Amino acid sequence: MNQTRDDRGSSVKIDDLLDLTKGEMERLKVPGVAWGLSSGEETFTAGLGVTSLENPLPVTSETLFQIGSTTKTITSSAIFRLIEQGKLTLDDPVRKHIPTFKVKDEEATTKVTVRHLLNHTSGWMGDYFTDTGEGDDALARFIEKMSELQQLTPLGAIYTYNNAAFNVAGRIVELITGKTYEAAIHEMVLEPLEMTNSFFYPGDVMLRRFAVGYNLKDEKPVLAEPWTMHRCENPCGGLVSDVVDQLKYARFHMGDGTTAGGERLLSAESIQLMQAPGVLAGGDGRIGLNWFIEDVGGVRFISHGGSTNGQQSAFWMAPAEKLAFTVLTNLDMGAVLHENLTKWVREHFLGVIETRPEPLALSDDVLSELAGRYMMQPTGDIFEFSVQQGRLVLTHTLGDYSNITDTPPDPLPKMQAAIFETDRFVFLDEPYDGMKGEFLRGKDGKIAWLRVGGRVLARQA
Repeated sequence: MNQTRDDRGSSVKIDDLLDLTKGEMERLKVPGVAWGLSSGEETFTAGLGVTSLENPLPVTSETLFQIGSTTKTITSSAIFRLIEQGKLTLDDPVRKHIPTFKVKDEEATTKVTVRHLLNHTSGWMGDYFTDTGEGDDALARFIEKMSELQQLTPLGAIYTYNNAAFNVAGRIVELITGKTYEAAIHEMVLEPLEMTNSFFYPGDVMLRRFAVGYNLKDEKPVLAEPWTMHRCENPCGGLVSDVVDQLKYARFHMGDGTTAGGERLLSAESIQLMQAPGVLAGGDGRIGLNWFIEDVGGVRFISHGGSTNGQQSAFWMAPAEKLAFTVLTNLDMGAVLHENLTKWVREHFLGVIETRPEPLALSDDVLSELAGRYMMQPTGDIFEFSVQQGRLVLTHTLGDYSNITDTPPDPLPKMQAAIFETDRFVFLDEPYDGMKGEFLRGKDGKIAWLRVGGRVLARQA
């Protein structure tokens, strides 16, 4: 890691950040971007581009975007409020609160705990998306449908990103509070933090300025349909918000558990526990409860982000430095813009530059042990690594996304990857440039899984 200093005034740096944003929007064909930056006592927000190509309105700092999986941290915040009220513990079995809970694996059914839900180690198929209606029983019906979910990895053994687990956590919130998930979150998190422009229901969103999503197909943004998510997915990714509210949320989690108005919402100990490094989560990071934690250049970063149908969100904090940054975009390629803006902010506001690890010089014979086909559940995407001139090359075959979107994105382009430690690699090309992944071995010592982007893909025979 390298460290530099940019001693220019904040306003000058913000002008440069705006220029970078505009350039990346044009290069990546992103229709609209909103971002917010909190640095000490200073706050900066921006809105650029349009909410929609078909019915364009200017994006502002108050434009609503889907924040996707950053919602999981809000679910976790509610869980910790219930823990402090003495109504559950992290090590409670899920069945203590949902007696009828069941997945295919008996051990997972009886032994999975609240902690397993929050740190993504439950092991069952996590990307399970199904429509259980828009009624108040949506989460209860989702839980019933989980009975046939297969285990991908053993309970508690491996971090693998799990949306379904957070819907289970949301159902626990409902049962303990006696309220719908949405009502409970509004009462326990959104209202105390004065997040007045954050909503779950499309009927609330449509009364305000909001962004629609796009997927890039043949180098052109194509409207991503449907816009709405299923109600049962609200605990794992259903909140719609703006960058102003996101910075309110960041300042709370960079603090000691009190709100801006001085109300004690969580103890300082709970805030610290949520951000404490736990299970290895791929790359150089670890998962807490439920924040991602990574130390870069002597600075600890606490982060999450989200991906919905055609929308991408980024959210990270450096609590010790009182710096937070969030970016909301309405294109699937927005994640590349997020990454490049994040690198710039970290360099120019914190002096942190992350360098790519040095590749190892490995023979094709060594690399061939890692090459092969790996399948993602439940879509059936195939990630196939081949060996070409001392590098691994990824070829992606898109699976079935009919349960997620009517507008599936194009497959990922071919990308080179270099091994930099045993069984660990880094991508060398966009859109995954700089992303780290790893090959995971089973009990027999042979490669059993690929972990990339948090997901674990099983190796195919």
